[in-house]
Amino acid sequence: MSTNDFGMPIVEGRVGEPIKGRIGVLIEEHFDQTEFLAFNAFFPAHGYQVEYISHLWGNDHLVFRPNPDDGVMKVAASVSTEIEAVGPTRYRGVILIGAYAMDRLRYQATMQPGQPNRAPAVDFLRAALQTSGLKIGTICHSLWLFCADRSLLTGRRVTCASNIVCDVENAGGQVIYDATQPAAIVVDGDLITGRHPGVVDLFLATFLEELERPAGTGAPYRVLADNALVPAALTIAEEPDQEVDAIVVGSGFGGSIAALRLAEKGIATVVLERGQRWQITDREDTFCTYREPDGRAAWLRNQTVVFDPKPISVHAGILDETIGDGITVWTAAGVGGGSLVYNTVLLQPSRQNFEKVMPCELSYDEMDRFYRRVESVMQPERIPQDVLDTDYYLSTRLFINEAEAAKLPYERINVASSWEAVRQEIGGKKKPAAIAGEIWYGINSGVKKSLDRNYLAQAEASGKVDVRPLHVVTSIGANGTSGFVVRYARIDVNGNVQGQGQMLSRRLFLAAGSMGTTSLLVRAKGRGTLPALHDQVGQQWGNNGDSFATRQMGRFTNGGQGGPASVAVFDQDNPVCPTTLIVYPEWDAADDTLTTLAMATSDTFGEIRYDRVLDTVSVHWPSGDPKAQRTTTAASDTYKRLDPRVAAAPGGGVTAHPLGGAVMGKACDAYGRVAGYKGLYVVDGSLIPGYAGAANPAFTIAAVAERCMEKILQDDLGQ
Repeated sequence: MSTNDFGMPIVEGRVGEPIKGRIGVLIEEHFDQTEFLAFNAFFPAHGYQVEYISHLWGNDHLVFRPNPDDGVMKVAASVSTEIEAVGPTRYRGVILIGAYAMDRLRYQATMQPGQPNRAPAVDFLRAALQTSGLKIGTICHSLWLFCADRSLLTGRRVTCASNIVCDVENAGGQVIYDATQPAAIVVDGDLITGRHPGVVDLFLATFLEELERPAGTGAPYRVLADNALVPAALTIAEEPDQEVDAIVVGSGFGGSIAALRLAEKGIATVVLERGQRWQITDREDTFCTYREPDGRAAWLRNQTVVFDPKPISVHAGILDETIGDGITVWTAAGVGGGSLVYNTVLLQPSRQNFEKVMPCELSYDEMDRFYRRVESVMQPERIPQDVLDTDYYLSTRLFINEAEAAKLPYERINVASSWEAVRQEIGGKKKPAAIAGEIWYGINSGVKKSLDRNYLAQAEASGKVDVRPLHVVTSIGANGTSGFVVRYARIDVNGNVQGQGQMLSRRLFLAAGSMGTTSLLVRAKGRGTLPALHDQVGQQWGNNGDSFATRQMGRFTNGGQGGPASVAVFDQDNPVCPTTLIVYPEWDAADDTLTTLAMATSDTFGEIRYDRVLDTVSVHWPSGDPKAQRTTTAASDTYKRLDPRVAAAPGGGVTAHPLGGAVMGKACDAYGRVAGYKGLYVVDGSLIPGYAGAANPAFTIAAVAERCMEKILQDDLGQ
């Protein structure tokens, strides 16, 4: 930590890691240092990064000094986030720091009579107040920023420092009193106000409670007194460095395969997984359900991310959502990665489609051996006739009928599911789960043959693999001239940070999925911790040609039951591009519908970028490019071939199959060795350039990982 000319330590403008998200704090000269220090301890311990934002007047950063306490200034803040460069939606919550900072932020360089205040911070506040569900906090004097425009404060019930009560009331605010002084804390909808720094602990506890309250719940107005109970403060323990033979980041297909193959060669391996374990039990209640969602449904959010949003508690749940530029991406969180939430489809693309999209380094004939290796562990099955004939799978039979009538080829596909467990559901020996349409949140009956029950279970049984759930990897970098350092935060199931530390190894395997792995790499390149990474890192990212459609069939389909997916229809001769459809249950769809996922080939790519100024990773997809729309056009054509009488409007704005970002032959070699760094490997979907050949990508990701590990163990590790 550096110091300024006054000998004060300077705190950089971002504190903590954005595990749950960011808290934006507006700041300027003469800020309250008691609040500043409290924010920096409280929010990072609860999984939030504090980002200080201000108007920088054309500078790349400014250093602000605090308001003295008894003549003493303890700490300064270096701020590099320009308030005009960010929007309120970047943050989970926004706080205006106290003392005199907000008086300075409402300054405008030019003004004219009758015009509202257009100071950048005031404009930001206007936008924040219009952002649905965004929590906004003020404390002490910071309501001064609201006072810059009477329309921002009129009718709001608030509290503040006693000596600005007249200012607040003159600006239309209603100050709430506790006997002879303003109340300690007032909550009025999404606005949380505190009287002064003496109640900062209560203010922070209240702000967090409101922030993490299930969306749309709770009393819209409440007042807290000075003696209200404040939870004990959390602290983050710095854990000692650990050096291990190999580190695997992520426990999905690539990570589980890497762990098992390393274990088989006697290499002690630690697997770092951000999510928790989801162990199936006889109680059949491991996961929540669509019909009764709770915190287990989503990764550290207060509402669900699929179907209509439902309020839930903040929890280390199973499904995450990244909202990018032109695309929304769903990913898994848990020991077993994507195998916990996917449709269990293990579909090998055709030779023609494989060779259309895969790098020339991959031979279809060679890959066949690795596909078979994956099957030997996953033990996929095809839907048996007796199950298909039940009422639960009517929609699947209708889908087959459509394909036959249209003379389109179809197949009962291999899925990593236990159809015996489905039979037990049908026979009443297990609770309805798969037959009730459950997929995304996991299946409580144990139908899914997820990776924690095969590859990863075998790896752990060897005694050589240590899987560490709830370990969020926050950064990677070079450890001098040999090996790597991995920084992590150890969280509890509510996302609170229990400890943080770093692990060291000469062998680092990245398997956090296309989104996770690529994000770590582009950030490491941008921050300079792995500066020699290839410029192709972050490139050739794609959505697998995914689009979703729910069609009204004009007859009873029972489309909400009968999963997981079990039949695919192939339109190889589609005039736009080859397209594959799978049908699956949509639990809340009308009972005369069929819901399908289409997957197509394409040569359109997006990218994952790192913004050095904002220290942010984001995904960008050219949704407006006509080339990017070809896959949905192709899907529409296939639907017309299935039944021209039935309307279909496939949507391509969401994917659960992100691919690319560290593509073989570009950022990596043909076996996942990362260019520029010996001992650094990618073994997940990041290696595949955007598309899996009109097929669900899990099978190909797994086969590629098997191929990479065989070569790496043989040539690099001498095994």
